[in-house]
Amino acid sequence: MLLDVPLYAISFGDVAFATAPYEMFDTNAKYVRDFSPFKMTIVASCANDDNSYVPSAYGFYHGCYETDCAHFKPGSGEVFAQKLVK
Repeated sequence: MLLDVPLYAISFGDVAFATAPYEMFDTNAKYVRDFSPFKMTIVASCANDDNSYVPSAYGFYHGCYETDCAHFKPGSGEVFAQKLVK
């Protein structure tokens, strides 16, 4: 199943804000910050009224509460992070 997921980013000079509608795992948010072309990037997850987790592939591999509740498959978190950087 494919979902259209709104991802937004806005910048003010050297600072960017990137939003994801679901809660991202920290490794994926770190990817966004590390590969962003801006000096500082702030990642805000849970930026709407839809509740779900977007675990990292690592999280799915090790299993946890968030992966049991997620509406997404392994690798989705990495795709979210890559799309936010673009």
